Amino acid sequence: MDWQTFKQGKGQSVQEYTQEFRKRAMILGVSLYTQDTLLKYIGGLQEYLKYTILIFNPTNIDEVSVQAIHLETGRKNNNYSVESRQLKEGKDKGKEKMNRSATVKKGDAKLSCSHCQRDGHDAEHCWKLHPELKPKWFKDQKGKQKATVIVEDLGSDYEDET
Repeated sequence: MDWQTFKQGKGQSVQEYTQEFRKRAMILGVSLYTQDTLLKYIGGLQEYLKYTILIFNPTNIDEVSVQAIHLETGRKNNNYSVESRQLKEGKDKGKEKMNRSATVKKGDAKLSCSHCQRDGHDAEHCWKLHPELKPKWFKDQKGKQKATVIVEDLGSDYEDET
């Protein structure tokens, strides 16, 4: 049982890592309530978790595991990309806002219109086919500059997840 190099495995959940960490500590007689053990636990987490958790200045393994599980769950739920074809100048303090026609895709499920052949909507929601569905703010944008925004979850580096 290699305690010195024990880390969260790729594809292993935080909960599984925590259970295995506690089990190994118990077998080896290592106290879970020391600063060294806390740092060992945090150091074994995947990189994207490790650095985020250290920001919160944690004091015990229970606190860290709850935060790590929360971060991991949020990452799984937000594993999508948002593509927006246009930006709208917001009325609130001049901030730019993404329009409501943003395409959200999870995995490979991406809508494609059979009418205009564009991605991001189906024929039922196609503005060319149904101009009455076009929002007022979009109609007001005619002639204004348009931009494309792509936001992606970059996750962690490949080598960090070993």
